[in-house]
Amino acid sequence: MNKSYDEWSIVGLELDEQLLRESRRRAEKLPYSNRITLLKSPQTQIPFEDSVFDAVVSEFIVYPSPKPTNIGQDEMARVLVRNGMLLITDVIVTGSVDEVVSGAYRAAGLRYFCEASIEDFIYWMSSSGFEDIVVEDLTHVLKRIWEKRAKKMDYEKVKVLLKGELALGRRLFYLYFKGRKA
Repeated sequence: MNKSYDEWSIVGLELDEQLLRESRRRAEKLPYSNRITLLKSPQTQIPFEDSVFDAVVSEFIVYPSPKPTNIGQDEMARVLVRNGMLLITDVIVTGSVDEVVSGAYRAAGLRYFCEASIEDFIYWMSSSGFEDIVVEDLTHVLKRIWEKRAKKMDYEKVKVLLKGELALGRRLFYLYFKGRKA
């Protein structure tokens, strides 16, 4: 983990072809584009040997893919070196989600979320061999973004995210998780 700046590289995985093309187009414009490799992701595994990455970032908040993978913490731990870091941002909905709830979120513009709890994520991470697990709730930050969006959208569609039982901070959370592979 003591690599110089010149030794670092970034590998990105994306299941959705359109987002992969867009990501590649944007990456080409970066000054360090020669150190970025963007690949089509398999559905359930990371296509690399064991213990090759110093860090794995799984991000579902800023640009959630319309085709999320089913790559879990065990698979992320597999490709990390000892003491490697896992960083995850995710959108979670606590409790069970039926088609009515799911449809209300989709109508508001929320296309992706995970049915889980903070405790679920901590359990998944610790059972995958991660230690020093940190959880930060970013819901308050994203709530401000959704409030701004509501001014530009049909408020009736977005209000499910801002008021009531299904709102941000009640059953819907934007979370950041960090852990170190033991």
